[in-house]
Amino acid sequence: MIYLLLIVVGALAIMDLYLPAKRGSGVITDVTEIGSMVRNKGSKGHMMYWSSIKLDTGKKIWTQRTANNFTVGDSMDVDLSAVLGKVVRYRGYRPSYRQWYETEGQKEEYRPFPFAMVLFALLLLYPAWSTENRMLLRGILVVILIAWLIVMLASGN
Repeated sequence: MIYLLLIVVGALAIMDLYLPAKRGSGVITDVTEIGSMVRNKGSKGHMMYWSSIKLDTGKKIWTQRTANNFTVGDSMDVDLSAVLGKVVRYRGYRPSYRQWYETEGQKEEYRPFPFAMVLFALLLLYPAWSTENRMLLRGILVVILIAWLIVMLASGN
């Protein structure tokens, strides 16, 4: 049943968020930077930069930072999620970034998606719902699932 599969996927995502991360390191093999001008009404605007970083371990990082922060050949420490092995935090060895930075996919506002998906999938397992209620719950579940997929794709997760 599709609801059981969604429950398992949601549970894995929840465990991946909250289990302790594993420490690793890697060497940057490829960097791509994208910049865009952001303007508000009446202001000159400012540039925002996004960096896509590929490590020699095969891991990828998608992050918003200032331009020219990453150089091919530099080493980085990374924290990998416990279940799926995604990069959740990183820091370089240069003095300018000794602190840890979270990747875009680890923002706090994205955390409710797997919980909501598991909740609605569990509700749909209850057999006594009327047809109208089941359709409503399915619609909500589909909206949550599509929104979560868009967030995962947009944040490089």
